[in-house]
Amino acid sequence: QPLQALGSAAAPLSMLVAEAATPDDEAEHERRLALADVVRVRAASGLTAPRVVRLTGSGHNLMRYRPAEVAAELLGLLEIAALTSDRMPGAPR
Repeated sequence: QPLQALGSAAAPLSMLVAEAATPDDEAEHERRLALADVVRVRAASGLTAPRVVRLTGSGHNLMRYRPAEVAAELLGLLEIAALTSDRMPGAPR
């Protein structure tokens, strides 16, 4: 259940979105609705909003088509997690 997992993760969350279609594409519209659901569920739970990175002109396999951007985002996310780990519930001390 992706919505449940992403909506309840206490850790910082980045969502990398491959956007190869036009905004009026039906599949693209469904992905945007799913993303909005995650943001809504996290807000209702009092969790921080995910960082959303839109990679336009990309196919679904971002590690194949945009490896530098994905790696940079992962490194940034790890840095944020390291800086905030002492404030996260259940984090090792």
